[in-house]
Amino acid sequence: MSKIIKFLLSFTLLFVLTNQAISQKKVNTVQRNTWIDFVSDEGSYKVKFPFKPKRTVSNIDAAFGKSDIIQQRILAKEYLMLVGFLDFPSEINDQEEIRLRYDNSINGVTASGKNRLISEKDIDLNGYLGREAVMQSGNLNVVNRLYIIKQRFYMLQFVMPQGLPKTRQIALQNMREKFFDSFEVTNIPDAKFKPAVLPADFGVSTSGDILKSSYLGFSMRMPEGFGFFSEEALGILREIAENEAQGDESGRGGNVKLSLKKTAVLGGAINENMSSVIIAAEASFALIELDLAAKEIRKTRAKNDKITKDLFKTKIGGVEFYRLETLDKDGNKQVFLCTLREALLFQIVFTYKNDADLKLFDESLKTIKLEERKTDEAKNNLEKLTENAFSGLTNLGVKVEESILLY
Repeated sequence: MSKIIKFLLSFTLLFVLTNQAISQKKVNTVQRNTWIDFVSDEGSYKVKFPFKPKRTVSNIDAAFGKSDIIQQRILAKEYLMLVGFLDFPSEINDQEEIRLRYDNSINGVTASGKNRLISEKDIDLNGYLGREAVMQSGNLNVVNRLYIIKQRFYMLQFVMPQGLPKTRQIALQNMREKFFDSFEVTNIPDAKFKPAVLPADFGVSTSGDILKSSYLGFSMRMPEGFGFFSEEALGILREIAENEAQGDESGRGGNVKLSLKKTAVLGGAINENMSSVIIAAEASFALIELDLAAKEIRKTRAKNDKITKDLFKTKIGGVEFYRLETLDKDGNKQVFLCTLREALLFQIVFTYKNDADLKLFDESLKTIKLEERKTDEAKNNLEKLTENAFSGLTNLGVKVEESILLY
């Protein structure tokens, strides 16, 4: 059975502070009676600090493009406290997606085994779901509070060493709670993107041997000798696609699934040789860039399958697609084609063993018609993003000039 390939965007929280960084800092740590009310217009928040924090900016190349993590922090002899924020390109309103983001951040911290998760719990900030995670890193106690509000990811952190006198521990814990509890969000600007979502109806219809989708402006004649899947078979395919989209095979501490995927199988056809064509579309929490999506698909497939024809661009129906051909351990050959359509990753997957069927499939690709779509806000935003956002990609990693939290 054909597999619907998933594309993962990477946002991973890594804690890199060392005990030496705290112990060597020569800052007076006497707690003042009067804290300052710190207001960040750029971060749209206010919070109490014991004295004026230092602003730092980390420049990153992430999966969604170049961005900044802006932090306000105090690094004293016995503690670190900071507030940082990062903007995703799209709002994240789905509660499952928000929980997954928090899980991924914590997984990223504990993946190396150097940081141990002590406890975690859901928290609330004026109706917004947050997450608190208590960790141990060497002889440091680390408490993180994470909040996703619209497209903005806030990170609050308080770090203190173990082994302090009990009275000092209590004093620092009181400082931590005062700091955390004082955090307020003021006004979050509108996101650049709206979340990509699957429509309620793709407007799929069949006529003769042609499959159409009015929503995507797509039509394709199925290969000669192929018959459309029955509704029962489509139901099974959709269930498989949904399970693959939501599944996380790695478990905590591994290469975790980094975004919920909503996958729709529009239709497809099969012949007596069990060769099959599947037409599908996929939405993630934010718009993606086609070049990056295709490279990640190749990277994922290469782990389990042999690449028989490497990734290349091709035009079909006047639209640019990426094409990849593979062979799995059971001898199944597959052609994977993808493009962006209405802010979705549109996919055509052909699975076969008989090479004569591949010729029939390639002939059917010549019948594809893709209507010119009306330019909408999502497409405009995507074009603006891709003008300058995807240079210097490092396999979904990041380059950080100065940071305690990396994404």
